[in-house]
Amino acid sequence: MQTKTNASIDTAGQQDILSVADYDQVLNDALSALLVNSHVEQRSLDQLQHARQYLFPTMYTRLSPGVSGTSNTWSGWGWQSIIDKSDLRIGLLEIHRNKSIPIHDHPGACGTLIVLKGKLDVTTYQSSINNEMAKSGLAVLSKQSKQILEEKEFALITETEGNIHSLASESDVCIVLDILLRPYDETLRTWYMPASEQVSETESLVCFCVNNKHFLTRVK
Repeated sequence: MQTKTNASIDTAGQQDILSVADYDQVLNDALSALLVNSHVEQRSLDQLQHARQYLFPTMYTRLSPGVSGTSNTWSGWGWQSIIDKSDLRIGLLEIHRNKSIPIHDHPGACGTLIVLKGKLDVTTYQSSINNEMAKSGLAVLSKQSKQILEEKEFALITETEGNIHSLASESDVCIVLDILLRPYDETLRTWYMPASEQVSETESLVCFCVNNKHFLTRVK
């Protein structure tokens, strides 16, 4: 998962999310990086270009009551969909301090996570699995990277980099714009639940693989 940093950020005294100009700049930077690192279909780019004119005001409208005011709310984090099409999926994530979105994947997808407010902890993993483990519903994950993203910074999701990751807030609340230019079949998504709570930072994780439907049923 790759990141872009803007060192000139000055957020002192500011409570709102990005301005229109900041939003356009970081979105352009994220898309440029994504085009270099992943194959993106032209029809997906066309849909995003069409959506840009109303995406920013829609974000402000949706954020006014808070992302977690939606029905898609779990323990300490919430999701609100803005666009859900075959070639483009955009939504808002809200994560509260000391809460996290467990390790999960986006099979075959590419996209970007843009921090609108707060600080986001992004930890990425690589998976190794054999036939015996697959039969037992297990996978071994090795940590790939751990980064703290601030406002105006982004991370990329590609087919091979950053596709398996966990997200946590390093601020009272973190709000993230989640854009997928190649949406995946959610029935194929896997959540990885560590088999042991006693895991060293340098060790590989043995995880139970939980289907998306079963996971969401458990946490709602």
